[in-house]
Amino acid sequence: MEKGNGKFEKWRDASHITPTKGSEMKRLKSDEEEISNVVLLQAINALTARFDTQDSKMEVLMDQMRKNSVMIAEISKAVEFNAAEIKDCKRENVEMSKEIAKINKTDTELRNRMVELERYKRRWNLRINGLQEKSDEDPRKEVCGLIAEKAPHLVHKLEDIIDSVHRVGKKEHGKQRQMIV
Repeated sequence: MEKGNGKFEKWRDASHITPTKGSEMKRLKSDEEEISNVVLLQAINALTARFDTQDSKMEVLMDQMRKNSVMIAEISKAVEFNAAEIKDCKRENVEMSKEIAKINKTDTELRNRMVELERYKRRWNLRINGLQEKSDEDPRKEVCGLIAEKAPHLVHKLEDIIDSVHRVGKKEHGKQRQMIV
């Protein structure tokens, strides 16, 4: 390939012009730009619609989150209130337990004292069996008569000595009830 050869120069001159690079390429680029602009516009519209729905979903979610936050705050306050109430109830329970222990101790002491007093009172009681029961009886008069027979020296003191006289139990036909003096 010599420089002086005329064929080479023509070829060289003709080779630097490419037939496909001309107006056809420019037309393809403008079509692609139009197509890509339409596609881009559709894609942008789709994305905008998608973001709009996502924004509305986000607003709903944000609104729900706000509501949940308010509910959590209210529940937290309720839990704190309940914890304070439980603490008060436990304190009152401890105080009541102490009071109940005192009352139980006092009750036991009073019961023991009552039993002792009843026992002491019964020491002075006299139980009489076998006295005939009459419909119009005066138990005090009958007992005074019985004691006067057995201890004649006490006759003038019987009204002061005998406090009360009564029969014990339910009245049953054919059965004699005991008398307490």
